[in-house]
Amino acid sequence: MRQKPVSEAVEILGGLGILTKQKISKEHNVGAISYNSKKADSSTLFVCKGINFKDKYLVDAVESGVFCYVSEKEYEGVDCDFIIVSDIRLALAALAKWFYEYDENSPKIIGVTGTKGKSTVVYFIKNILTQAGIKCGYITTIDTFDGVKSEESVLTTPESLELYEILYRAKTNGCRVMVLEISSQAEKMHRIEGLQIEAGVFVNISDDHISPHEHQSFEEYLMYKGMITSRFRTAIINLDDEHSGDIITWAQKCPANRVLTYSVKNEDADYYASNITKDGFRSLFEAVTPDAKFNAMVQIPGEFNVANALAAIAVGELFGVSEKDMIAAVLKTQVSGRMNIFRKGKYIAVVDYAHNKHSLDSALNALKEYYPHRQIVLVFGCPGEKALQRRHDMAKVASKYVKYVYVTSEDPGRVDPKVVAEEITGYLDKYNTPSEIILDRKEAVREAVNRLAADEILIVAGKGSEHYQVVGGVTEYYESDTELAEKYIMEK
Repeated sequence: MRQKPVSEAVEILGGLGILTKQKISKEHNVGAISYNSKKADSSTLFVCKGINFKDKYLVDAVESGVFCYVSEKEYEGVDCDFIIVSDIRLALAALAKWFYEYDENSPKIIGVTGTKGKSTVVYFIKNILTQAGIKCGYITTIDTFDGVKSEESVLTTPESLELYEILYRAKTNGCRVMVLEISSQAEKMHRIEGLQIEAGVFVNISDDHISPHEHQSFEEYLMYKGMITSRFRTAIINLDDEHSGDIITWAQKCPANRVLTYSVKNEDADYYASNITKDGFRSLFEAVTPDAKFNAMVQIPGEFNVANALAAIAVGELFGVSEKDMIAAVLKTQVSGRMNIFRKGKYIAVVDYAHNKHSLDSALNALKEYYPHRQIVLVFGCPGEKALQRRHDMAKVASKYVKYVYVTSEDPGRVDPKVVAEEITGYLDKYNTPSEIILDRKEAVREAVNRLAADEILIVAGKGSEHYQVVGGVTEYYESDTELAEKYIMEK
């Protein structure tokens, strides 16, 4: 990547109308952009962003040789050139897009947004396009693939600087398409500003992610989901979601004003799954599209995964993928951490990423359908600093299906995990559901498997294949629910 003159950065921010003041003593070449003082040097354009940003970070960056900073305010006593803007997050996205040369030659973007099921839809789409010979990268809550390298994800949608860097790598690696999970926080924080989104899927929305750190109300949450959908050149909407009407209204504002719908219940949808039947863990269905009818099979349990496959089929048709390739891709799609089933003899453990009331209800209901004669045992926890209503809602859902609950830690952050766990068990007591607290998540999974009876089934919900826990503001290594469940069930 070439060095870029800082004067171009000033010109771009001025063109956006967010430049308020500048001091550029001489022309410099920008060799890097960073908001991490530990990754700054003499070629770095340093961005002062984040609610936790401290003056010390800028001082450290300048001591490392940074020649210029971008901020919403001028810092007195800092001997350094500066660019002052009215919106630092918009500025960061614009600078990232400029620096990483996002243009018409970059991979086409497919976006997937919703409260639950986004990752699964991304994997279905990725497999369909790959089956058709279209080189494809992706970004999910689980992992990120730039066409060559796969790595575990930190955020559902990366910060704009990292996002545009990944897209640059994907272009360099020959990807024609990138499929992205797009969170409401990504829209709110301007992480996707400047992206051209060729097509996008709206999966669903529920009253999750409402907290002081996320969205102040469901109405705000819905608005940001709608704003995302209005960016899609072609919007593919789940007609079965109760708020699909609101989302369709937003989608009609999209650049091409092209809205398609899909459904497993409403045959008036553009894409409809009919004749859904179960064969073991698999679901067979007939995909009815505007152009064709064909039979397909999904290996991931649950009718909701038929819907997820159907959304991906709609994207496949937009890219001209053949029925044969779509059928093959849908059949082979498996998602780590999504309804993964481990068994030894009569003992069965299931791991699912279900982390809110709707996804947990879907997972537990699927288990009841597939294992009607087994009682369900559950391991789960809730985050310490976001989506505070999950503690009540997930306990209430658990009480409908579950024999016994092991309450454990799940990304407690700066909150005492015992406080979170005791709040959850308080709600479980209210709904007359027996439970106990085992704060160490690894120990909770181990104990649940060890005590599992042959006429029961265990589900570990929440973190899926994630290899981390956020504790005290620090990201710590964690083996993952999938690895632990498989290990302990094989040892049983």
